[in-house]
Amino acid sequence: MLFAGKFQARKRPIDAVQAVARLGAAALLVMAGDGPLAGEARTEASRLGIRLAWKGFINQSQLPAAFALADAVLVPSAWESWGLIVNEALASGVPCVVTTRVACAPDLIVDAVTGFTCEPSDVDAMAARLDDIRRCKDYLRDGDTYEYEPRGMAPVMGRELETIERECADRELELYADERGLRVVSFEKEPYQ
Repeated sequence: MLFAGKFQARKRPIDAVQAVARLGAAALLVMAGDGPLAGEARTEASRLGIRLAWKGFINQSQLPAAFALADAVLVPSAWESWGLIVNEALASGVPCVVTTRVACAPDLIVDAVTGFTCEPSDVDAMAARLDDIRRCKDYLRDGDTYEYEPRGMAPVMGRELETIERECADRELELYADERGLRVVSFEKEPYQ
């Protein structure tokens, strides 16, 4: 799981640590960024005994490498005026768990397709949604029979593809499937890969 951002109160990095801790000892949290709460986040990770890969500040050109390490990106912010990290993660094929106060969520997060939303500070819900993503990815690695590996969560929750297509159409998004997977596509833009 990846948290990338400034370590400040409104970004709620401690919530990211606590959510990943609820996933158990096998979970790994990659934290990229710096700020006033960096020390507190490290202390909380140590206290909870989670596996932590601390990247510190990384510039945008290094984000794709961080995304490659992640099953999901977690954006636990109290609020975001947009949430560009979500665009970047989805463009890299990484689903996101974001709070309902991240402004891009209504446009980019289609439940169980591109990720999930939950309420700010609801660490239990964040952990549950991260676990949903992790279990889906583990299932696919273990020999799933779906024709396409999802680039979001399409088959993850056992939902009918028609339902997902309808939800995407309501948001002016469409599903795109090719040999690389199932992706969500804006009618105006290139596929999120």
